[in-house]
Amino acid sequence: MGRGLLGAGLFRSDPISGYPPGTPARIDYTTPGLLHDAFSMMGFAALIVACFVFARRFARAGSPWRAAASAAAGVAFAVLLQLSGLAFEQHESLVEHGGLLQRAAVTVGLGWLTWIAVRMLKESGGARETDS
Repeated sequence: MGRGLLGAGLFRSDPISGYPPGTPARIDYTTPGLLHDAFSMMGFAALIVACFVFARRFARAGSPWRAAASAAAGVAFAVLLQLSGLAFEQHESLVEHGGLLQRAAVTVGLGWLTWIAVRMLKESGGARETDS
């Protein structure tokens, strides 16, 4: 996931769907835009897989709530990402909501990742409470 985010950050995305204002709905893709998308998809695919890997891990560890939350995050992230992709491809009923759907997907994915990181940090004893 880290490589995907770093790679996507190195290459500028192409304008699309009238954003920024004045951009035509459809444009020709550039090499940097294609690289941005390829790295993004690599990172996002890794995040989806991680959700299900952790869901299985939690299920085996006897933590059904964490397993269900991880699986739900993986499904929600994948569905929202697919919907945003359809919007960016000019699907008539979604085109006006592409940016919102994309940001919702990223919020779900990175929110889950933050939750996992905090849980693991607490379980490892790395996050210690201090006396006030």
